[in-house]
Amino acid sequence: MCAALPAVAGCSATDLLAPGAHDELALVIFYSDTSRIMAPDTVGRGAAFEVSFTTYAGGCTRAIAHTDVDVTGKVAAIRPYDRTTGGSTCTADLLFLRHVAQVHLDAPGTFTLRVIGQQRGASTGSQNGPAELTRIVTVR
Repeated sequence: MCAALPAVAGCSATDLLAPGAHDELALVIFYSDTSRIMAPDTVGRGAAFEVSFTTYAGGCTRAIAHTDVDVTGKVAAIRPYDRTTGGSTCTADLLFLRHVAQVHLDAPGTFTLRVIGQQRGASTGSQNGPAELTRIVTVR
């Protein structure tokens, strides 16, 4: 599923399962682009609903690994992970990976959806730094 450019060594689908492959907390802010959390404004108590957002990938990061959801009190913490090949040679491209998480909230009131990931940009240079996106949802 990995693209290869004629002058650049790419990766193959088996690279995603190679010994060096691992899951990384995903990029939700990439330079001047910030992902948006898509979710209903109001949800039913106890009813599952979808929360979706895009993560930034490319190079040696080619696929979604998993998305973890943890509800504590009035906060739903959502942590997206993307799979990186750990390869030494990667493509120079940008991919957008759409994460979808199923969330259900059991109490009425106002909840905060927190997408916790990484950022790369002018303030962090080529290094990743922590990032958090938030959105409010009302449970009836």
